[in-house]
Amino acid sequence: MLRNVSSPEHPVERCARTCAEPAWRLACVLLHDSHEAFDAVQQAFLVAARKPDAVPPGDPWPWFRVVVAHEAFNMKRKRRPSVGLAQADEDESPMDAPDPRTPSPSDTLAASDEARRVSNAVEALASPEREAVLLVHVAELSHAAAADVLGVARQTVTERARRGVETLARRLGRPLGTATGTLAGLVIAAPPDGLASATRTWIQTALGNGASGVGAATAALPALGGQAMAVSKVGWSIGLLAAAGIGFFGGGATRGLGLFADATGDGAAPRRASMPPVALETSSVGGTPPRSNEATNADGLAGRSRDPLLALQRDNERLTSRVTELEKALASGPKAPAAKGPTFTFGDSGRLDAVREADWPALASASTAVGGAIVEISKHADAGTEVPKEVYLRLQENVEKMRTYEYRTIDRIPTSAQHNGEFTHPITATNLLAASLDQAGKPLTPKQVAEFERLGVAFEEEFGRLRATWDATIPRVRRVLDEVRLKGRFMDALWNLLSDDQKPIWIDPSLKGVASIDLYDPTLMIIHTSAVLGGATAAEMRPKLLTLLRPKVGLRGDAADAAAPRLDAAVDQFLARATKGLEAVPKARARNYTFAQAVAAGEASVELVETLLRDPDLAAEPKKALFDDPFWYVPRLILP
Repeated sequence: MLRNVSSPEHPVERCARTCAEPAWRLACVLLHDSHEAFDAVQQAFLVAARKPDAVPPGDPWPWFRVVVAHEAFNMKRKRRPSVGLAQADEDESPMDAPDPRTPSPSDTLAASDEARRVSNAVEALASPEREAVLLVHVAELSHAAAADVLGVARQTVTERARRGVETLARRLGRPLGTATGTLAGLVIAAPPDGLASATRTWIQTALGNGASGVGAATAALPALGGQAMAVSKVGWSIGLLAAAGIGFFGGGATRGLGLFADATGDGAAPRRASMPPVALETSSVGGTPPRSNEATNADGLAGRSRDPLLALQRDNERLTSRVTELEKALASGPKAPAAKGPTFTFGDSGRLDAVREADWPALASASTAVGGAIVEISKHADAGTEVPKEVYLRLQENVEKMRTYEYRTIDRIPTSAQHNGEFTHPITATNLLAASLDQAGKPLTPKQVAEFERLGVAFEEEFGRLRATWDATIPRVRRVLDEVRLKGRFMDALWNLLSDDQKPIWIDPSLKGVASIDLYDPTLMIIHTSAVLGGATAAEMRPKLLTLLRPKVGLRGDAADAAAPRLDAAVDQFLARATKGLEAVPKARARNYTFAQAVAAGEASVELVETLLRDPDLAAEPKKALFDDPFWYVPRLILP
């Protein structure tokens, strides 16, 4: 039974008295959906009920707003396609579907031009910046608390919030110091049945689920002022089963619905749908009398029985069947369109419009198609069979899709490479990988997102320091080597953060780091500017390398070239170093060197170029061209 109203105030009630309205506003602003906002606030009150000692004795709002933000962002991360209950069962009562007349926050914001302008400006922010601005300037969380909610570094939140406020000020035409004040004008619709009714529901559900036994189950389900329970229908049903002591947790019937997302790590609760009155005998809030014991709700739940536990057991059987039906409906229902915005916006590159406005799901799909086509082509090469024309067409079609992004980032994302420096930059690789994993149903966890973000920020800082050392004495070939090494360390760190079932989404582990196949590997930077020197021996490679180098150093290739002996010596030195420890490979695999082999060839190429640049007989024009030449020379021993 419910606690007597004359007993001392429960921490949940004290929390609700001061926090219900701001919690509702905050959840609505963060989620943009009144039904999800209702559930997020409900979950926050359940946290307070489970941890009453955590509710501060004074003003609970600074603590409670962090809880609400956590619950809202948990819901955003786990969003799945919602299926209206009326659609799932044609015999369902119309009361079970969300009321389309219920005003959403965006509907209410349209009530004034100023509110609309503010709303549009906030919505136009890149998602990471919008989240930071809302948490810091609407929820008034500290930067550290907001960082904890988002799972990113504190300085990342500070930077995102700063950029977001600057963008708001610019778009609203306001001074920077007054831009955040406009957020107070965001108008939020009241809960569908009013704030007072919603608050009573939040309190009762929290306290009811915090109790135990059949009494707790019945106490959590009163008819509030003649209104229906306003909690998620399936979520309410499972709460009832758990309170009745019936073993349902962890059952296969719930998997995929996300009802126990904290335990399983996947899924999210369906949207809330209004419940018809439930006729279990219970104490009432606010003097509302119990309903008739003859009623049966739209799911066929039994009315009051002489044996409440027996009635709940029968309800359990019906609900188990109902959950199974809902699982099937969710599995077969339409997929929600993926968000187009980036997951990551770290560093200067993350501020580019090309990054923020890119359709990352579409780019990820194209990248997956390109990778699949390349693997298929390599398999045909291994087997010595002809590659179907359709494979080449698919490859080219999707390469062109990816180039739409490249065209917008050329000369804007810093790189020393002549090709693919933009695609191998962490801001591109992390967003492509996050979208690809999401499409494959293996999304990054909040912890992985935080680590990716941390690594990205660290890369940007280190890459900036590295570029600062590139003065007029550092040839381009060394700059490319420095960049490849740094990006290689970054990509290895990302790989090590992935689970075993996520790694194959990136690449078959046996193919990781293989040039021309692993599209996330930094060797992508050099595959178009590396000369593969194939031969059964170093002696066979030597004339090929000399042929490539003579015109680059201005030699005609005859006995009159005074510098020819020095070139010969440099080539011999290169081959002695670069071919050491090489293993022979089939001719079809000549261009599929590994990252480690590429770096070894790059180191030898740097030494070769720097040796040639020191030659006093090298003329100014070829010296300048050689200084800016990005080419690497990759020796490959070919099987006879």
